[in-house]
Amino acid sequence: MDSPCLQHPMSLTHPGSSAFRGDFSSQGHEGALNLHPPKRLLALGRGGTTYTGGHSVCGRSLTSCPGQSKPLSLSIRESDDLKARHLTDHPVLNAENKMERWSGRVALVTGASAGIGAATAEELVKKGLKVVGLARRVEKIEELAESLKSAPGKLYALKCDVTKESEVQAAFEWIKTKLGGVDILINNAGTASNSKLISGPVEKWRKIFDLNVLGLSLCTKEALKSMKERGVDDGHIVHINSIVGHTIPHSDLVDHMYCASKHAVTALTEGLRRELVKQNSKIRVTSVSPGMVATEFMAASGRPVDPEQVYGSHPHLVAKDVADAILYSLGVPQHVQIHELTIKPVGETF
Repeated sequence: MDSPCLQHPMSLTHPGSSAFRGDFSSQGHEGALNLHPPKRLLALGRGGTTYTGGHSVCGRSLTSCPGQSKPLSLSIRESDDLKARHLTDHPVLNAENKMERWSGRVALVTGASAGIGAATAEELVKKGLKVVGLARRVEKIEELAESLKSAPGKLYALKCDVTKESEVQAAFEWIKTKLGGVDILINNAGTASNSKLISGPVEKWRKIFDLNVLGLSLCTKEALKSMKERGVDDGHIVHINSIVGHTIPHSDLVDHMYCASKHAVTALTEGLRRELVKQNSKIRVTSVSPGMVATEFMAASGRPVDPEQVYGSHPHLVAKDVADAILYSLGVPQHVQIHELTIKPVGETF
């Protein structure tokens, strides 16, 4: 004969989210978890989730200890093999919550003196990370670090030209000595030029590939080495790519050698993913490809255009838009890999 149906009031907390109120309806030893408000539901994956108080979740059912009828305060403890899948309206996807697992970890951002790099470094520090910013204009990072002194994390400024292997290796050695190692790498440093395929000059082409391709690859190699030395298997590599890494817009603003370097980044992203899969690694790699972004980049490229006039006549993003996309990629559940994320301003005609 079945036992009578009982309802047990409970509060529920999940790592990185706020508490829920709910009740457990039981019929014998089997039952269902009902959370309030109803739209905030948990979709649970394989392996089950263990609760304090003698309850465990399998799928969407709850197994209760016989005779349990008092109010419960439950905390989810997720095992390594658990893949908890959260619905999009679950607060764990809130930007403030989903980055909590990275708090206290170490991120390295190249090209952190301005633009996307500076915006990304700032947002990561605000989420409680220890961020090392690399750039040749180290004084710019030092100024940013000073402005972030009250933030939960900390920004460290290091002078480094990532096209020079010795300087990159020295930077990683400093991080190893002072902070332990790198958990997140944001490959942001990049350059373009005022050059043509039919006329060069070749030296400008070389600078583009030295930084956009070889510098990126060198930093990636050193970051992976750092992760593996410490047994870090949840690290993340983010390449700042571009829409011109996937197509070649019909525009006089386009530097075709720059396009070639960004197409290389697209290939490197997929190549790295495949190599990591072969090693059964859980380290993730993401390519973030923005459209036009209003930064110092265009002026620094030396192209004969007025950046203010260009941005005034074309839809564009701002650096924080891209930084927010990077944080989104970092914050999704660990079984999810945002492999390619394309961001365009509304109305972009490229």
